[in-house]
Amino acid sequence: MRIRFASSTKLLIAAGLLIVSLPGYCQENLASLEQKLTGGNVRAWTLDSTKKFLGTRCENGIIYTFKKRAGTSRAPRQMQVKKCQNGKWVAQNFTWQMSQEGSLDTVLLVGGDTKYYLRFVQRAGKEFLRLRRMGKDKSEATTDYYFYHDNS
Repeated sequence: MRIRFASSTKLLIAAGLLIVSLPGYCQENLASLEQKLTGGNVRAWTLDSTKKFLGTRCENGIIYTFKKRAGTSRAPRQMQVKKCQNGKWVAQNFTWQMSQEGSLDTVLLVGGDTKYYLRFVQRAGKEFLRLRRMGKDKSEATTDYYFYHDNS
């Protein structure tokens, strides 16, 4: 005797298998996202509208430099944020961490309290890091920041 499943039953079984396998996929995905974010060690991402000059002068902009945690160390991951203020770069150091929120969103937490949704996107043939900061409520705007790195 053969058991035949209706096509909707096959679809439900496939969807169930996909949902069951997503948590493992997401954890592997975090490692590959960290690799992209840090370039394997340290990588600087420059806000797309940043205007830099030689030396320490700048007109505007932000540069995020992400550093990968060494080996199996449990030490917090480090990053530096440089912002152009009054024509000069001002640097601040923070910790960062990544996690999955739901089955599709990757969250970047900077300094323990600034939350971004992280995604890598293609624009004009180049890879960009998009950091999305959600408004606290519907009256506050959601802001997307697009960063590039010099190796792209």
